[in-house]
This record gives sequence, structure tokens and C-alpha cells, in this order.
Amino acid sequence: DDAIAGEKITLTGKGTGDGHKVKESSHSTDVEAKSGASGGDIGVAGAVAINVATGTTSASIADSADITLRDGQDADTGVGAANRGDVNVSSAATSNNVAKALPNAKAVGESVGVGVSFALNIGIQSTESLIAGTATLSGANNVGASAAGNHVMFTQAKAGAGAGESGTAVGGAVALSISDNDNLVLVEASTTALDVDGNLVLSASNSNVQKTKSDADTEGGETGVGIAFGLGVVEDDTRARLLRDVSTGPATAGNVEVLATSEIDAKMETFGSATGAAEEDDGGNTADEETDAQTGHAAGASGTTIEDPDVDGRVTEANSEATTQTTNPGETVETPAGEGGETGGATTATQGGTVRVAGAIGVTILTPDVVAEVADGLTIDADGDMQVKALNEADAETQAIGLAFASDADTSVGAAVAVNVGVLNASATVGDGTITTGSLTVEGGTPDTENNEFKTLALAGGGSSQDDSGSNTTAVAGSAGINVLVSNTTVAVADDATINATAGNVDLIARQDIALQNIAGGAALTQSDSGTSVGVGIGVNFVDNNTSARIGADTDIDATGDVTVVAHSSLSPAEIVVPILDFETGLFVSSLVVGAAIATGGADTGAGSAAIDVLLLDTLASIGEGADVDAGNDVTVRAVDDTEMFTLAGALAGSLKGAGIGVGLNVTVMVKNTEAWIEASDTSTPTD
Repeated sequence: DDAIAGEKITLTGKGTGDGHKVKESSHSTDVEAKSGASGGDIGVAGAVAINVATGTTSASIADSADITLRDGQDADTGVGAANRGDVNVSSAATSNNVAKALPNAKAVGESVGVGVSFALNIGIQSTESLIAGTATLSGANNVGASAAGNHVMFTQAKAGAGAGESGTAVGGAVALSISDNDNLVLVEASTTALDVDGNLVLSASNSNVQKTKSDADTEGGETGVGIAFGLGVVEDDTRARLLRDVSTGPATAGNVEVLATSEIDAKMETFGSATGAAEEDDGGNTADEETDAQTGHAAGASGTTIEDPDVDGRVTEANSEATTQTTNPGETVETPAGEGGETGGATTATQGGTVRVAGAIGVTILTPDVVAEVADGLTIDADGDMQVKALNEADAETQAIGLAFASDADTSVGAAVAVNVGVLNASATVGDGTITTGSLTVEGGTPDTENNEFKTLALAGGGSSQDDSGSNTTAVAGSAGINVLVSNTTVAVADDATINATAGNVDLIARQDIALQNIAGGAALTQSDSGTSVGVGIGVNFVDNNTSARIGADTDIDATGDVTVVAHSSLSPAEIVVPILDFETGLFVSSLVVGAAIATGGADTGAGSAAIDVLLLDTLASIGEGADVDAGNDVTVRAVDDTEMFTLAGALAGSLKGAGIGVGLNVTVMVKNTEAWIEASDTSTPTD
């Protein structure tokens, strides 16, 4: 985490060997804004950090290029055909984007303290390797084209504010991270084939680590508001596309690989708090001492003179004037007799109630597209292993914590919302051409032994320990955790395709494994003799997962080994990891939702929780109508769906004297369609 955030790290080992190097080969941008200190009657501090980094990295064999490699037949060279030259078209982009908006110190003012931070981080990188359609390539041994993107983004906004006893403190932090990276390998359509005598490897890869933090903290004041908002967006596309014939002449290719892989890890942390200032008896400063300290700090930082507002002196003057006006309304230096009427003095005193509001909202959105494609109408002649793979792994973790508490608060409201949205598309397809190869594997979705993990954590707390006789307080805490995941995994051999595997299997594998977790808790506490305490937690999981593997209609498939069509999907709970400590508990849950409201006095309490799961799961494996499938061993068509959900929803409402109401709701809607079938086709094995 320190390295991602741009902080220094310690190398703990010297390694081995003597060729050590510290080398940087990346596009790095780093922007940091710090707000200054502020003091006096009104304190305002703001920091804005904006980082926009774009780049294009490309490698190509361009239009009309004519490349002939040494063919080994020239008697003068004495070089055999096995020593044909290799062709490699390679592009790679590595980026590291950092944006930080931080306070140098809290913005503190006696009457008003405002601290605001805004950080915006945008990274847009395009990596492309191209073999153009009008380029000719002959006499090559191995041909490779690769486009690799490796990206890291860190965004942080932090704000703090404080105010005097009767003042207003407002803290706001906004952190926005946006990644939009494209990785493309493309062999364009052409009237001529690629002349490859060795291996043909097309590989597009993407790695993206994004971390976003937003923190707003307020302390003291009669009114305190701390709001943090964070948004992380990753919209990365990774595509490998073969649109051209391969080795249709005398040469025969070895292995043919069309690979697209993407790995995304996004983490969001938002924290909003509004608390009371430390009491003098507990080591805190008086209002005058705190303002003196902040004013002095601001003066020193700015190099100017800032007048001390003399809080204690002004309070004394105000109290003296209040006493005078109560006993003799209207008294001034010019009218010492006042209004001349007896009012009887004041018999009651009115004191404004304190308010604490804290909110945290975190949103993470992932929309990767991963495509590996062998186009329609192609002819490919190879004798090695052919692989067409689109592998997509995406992890999102969003945390939102909102805490509002003060010992003297009349009203405290804590709210937290954590949202994950994932739209994951993976497609590995072979078109309706004619392919001769040793074996064929078409695979899409989650890499084997991995999963797509989506986790939300929303915790909210609101409370007051005010226990004065006759006090009437309100404490409200509400949290919501929401996961929305739409996944489409497609693995297919198109209708009318002809596949001849001369030395192995034809395997189609579609796999989508998802781990899900949603933790939401709202807790409200009050010690007042009367009032209201409400705690609410809501957790929602929505999953629409479509996983399909298919050999199309009217295909002609011949394999000396097995022919396998498998669609496999799973949905399982994720492990609970303690925030901040990163402690792995060994406990796995899909949803844990709790609402709690406790009053140790006579306040009325209400607590509610709702866990809602909506699961739409389609897992399909098939061979289309009219297909002619001949296997040297087995023909297998299989669809498997493993679904496990572990959900807990609870509500606790307690009061020593007042009413207590607790309501828990747990709803699961599951629509599952798992099918494997062979339509009217001709399939044969040695046992037929």
C-alpha cells in the first residue's frame, strides 16, 4: 500500500548476485495539494488536486509494408529453413498516477470552521500492436504480437474542521479515481495469409490496481458535519483479434495462441466523522486555548499577524450584557434607566442543542471487456496446440464508515453507503472457418482457481451520552451495502465451422466463479431520559450471471482425443477481513446485516435490518443442431452450477424504560437455469 501511495518503502534484503539495478520504466504523474492552517473567528481551508494523465503506445507493421525473412534456401547462406527469422510486434505501457489533497492542519474557527478537500485522478492509456491488412509477411518462423498494460492509481482526499463551543464545523472530502485503459492486439483482415512456420502468439494483457481514500473529520462546535465521498471507476478493455488466414501455403504453423487476459483490483475506503471536542477534564483545550493555538499556528504558517479573537473575554462580555438586559431591558450608556418598565426578570434559560452529522459514501464501478477472437471465414493450418482464451479477474472492495457522536449531542446522525457495480464481459470465440491443428482449447471467464470477489462494508454509528434530567435526544444510524454484478461469459465455436484436431482434444470451457460479501451495520446509542434512538442496516446483493459454452449448429468437429463442452459457474461467500488490521478471520459470509438501537435512559428505540438477495443464474452447455462430432475418445457436454449463500440479518432494540421495537427481514430470490444438451446431431466415439 505504501508503494502504491507513493510513500517510501524499505528494502529488507540485499538479494543475490551482483547485477542489481533500480530502474523506473513507467509513465508516472504525482500531484499533491495541501491546505494551509486557518484560525481566528472564521477558519477556512481547502485543497484541490487534479491529475489527468493520458498516453498512447503503439507498435505496428503498417499498411503496404512488405517483409520477407530469410528463407534458408539460398545456397550462399548455408542456413537451413529452421533458422528462419522471427517477427515480434510488441507494445507495453506502465503507468503510476497519484493524486492527494490533504490538510496541513485542521481548519478551526471559533464561530465557523470549514475544511474541504477534492482529489481527481484520471488515467487513460492506450496500448496497441497491429499487423495491417495490406502488409505482407513471408518467410517467418515465429510471429508474435503483444500489447501489455500495467497500471497503478492512488487517490486520496482528507479534510478536517473544528469550531468553538457555539460554532459550526464542516468537513468535506471528495476523491474520484477514473481509469480507462485499452489494450489491443489486432491482425487485420487481408487477401493474403500470414506465412508462419513456427508459433503464432497474439497476447493482450491488462493489470490495474486502483486505491481510493476519502476522509472527512469534524470536531467540536455546536453543529458538526463530516461528509466523505469516494468514487472509483475502472473501464478497461482487453482484446486480441485474429482476422487473417494463417499458413495456407507450404509452411505449417506450430502453436497458435490468441490470448486476452485482464486483472483488476479496486479498493475504496471512505470515512466520515463528527464528534465532540475533548473535554478539558479529559485533557482537551478550552475554546480559548484551542483558538489561541490554531491562530498562532496559522500566523506562523502564513507569516502574517492574525488577531486573537479572545474567546473567553467575549463570552464574559456576553454573559455580563445578558445579565444587564435581563434585569433592566434596554439599558445602554445613553439610557441608563433602560426602558423604564419592570419585566420581572427572566425565569427560564434557553440553550441551543448540538447537532452531529456524519456520512460516508463509497462507490466502485468495474466494467472490463475481455475478448479473444478468431474471425469468421478463416483458414488456419497448424500442427501444434491452438488456444483461444479470454480470462477476466476483477475484484472490488468498498468500505464506508460514518460515525457521529458527542457527549452533549441533542441530535446525532450517522450514515454509511457502500456500493459495488460490476459489469464483466468475457468472450472467446472461433468463427466459421476451417481450422486444422493438433488440438484446440477455447476458454473464457475466470482463470482456474481464481474468482471475482465483490465485497462491501458499510458501518454507521450515532450516539450521545447526554443524561441531563429532562433532556430529549435523537440518535440515528443507518447503513446500506449494495452489490450489483452482471456477468456474461461466452465460449463458442460458430455455426458451420470445421475443426480438425489431428493430435489431441477439442475443449470448450466457460467458467465464472464469484465470491460475494455484504456487511452493513447501523448502531445508535443514547443515555437521555427521553427521545429516540434508531439503528438500521440494509444489505442488497443482485447477481445476474450468464455462462455459456457451445459448439454451433452444422459444425464438423473431428478430434483424435476428447471433445468437451463445459459451462461451470459458482457463487460463494467471501471471507471476513477486519478493516485497518487486515486480519483474516476464517469466517465466510454472503451477507451480515445488523441494526441496533440502545437507550440506557427512557428513550424509545427502534432497530431494523433487511438482507435481500436476488440471484439470476444461467449456466448452459450445448452442441447445436446438425453438428457432426467425431471423437477418438469421449464426447462430454456438461453444465455445473455451485451456489452457496450464507446470510445473517438481525435487529436489536433495547431501552430500560421506553419502548423498544426490532424488525429483521431476510429475503432471497433465486432463479437458476442449469442445462446441458445435444440437439439433433451426429456424435460418435469409439464405443458407439
